[in-house]
Amino acid sequence: MAALEHRAATLDLSEGCARCGVAVGEPPPATAGISGGAVPPFYLFPSGNAFHGTCLASEVMQLAPPPQQQRIHTLLTRLSQVTTLNLVAVSPALAGVA
Repeated sequence: MAALEHRAATLDLSEGCARCGVAVGEPPPATAGISGGAVPPFYLFPSGNAFHGTCLASEVMQLAPPPQQQRIHTLLTRLSQVTTLNLVAVSPALAGVA
């Protein structure tokens, strides 16, 4: 883990999402699930696979048992409702205001 801490990668935003195939620099398809707000736009793994945040959550939900699926859905819903204004109230540093 310590070796990964300082590892960097470059991602071409035209690279396709490993789940839906749409470029990770573009919004995920509406069928991918809940997006927006504080849901991360994409994830890049050390293997080089890139996923829209929403597509990755959908992939994980398919593998999770029902109680965890509901928890993931609840968390995604809450993240999608976070705005910069809400984030400033919680943590000005995270919102880039401090």
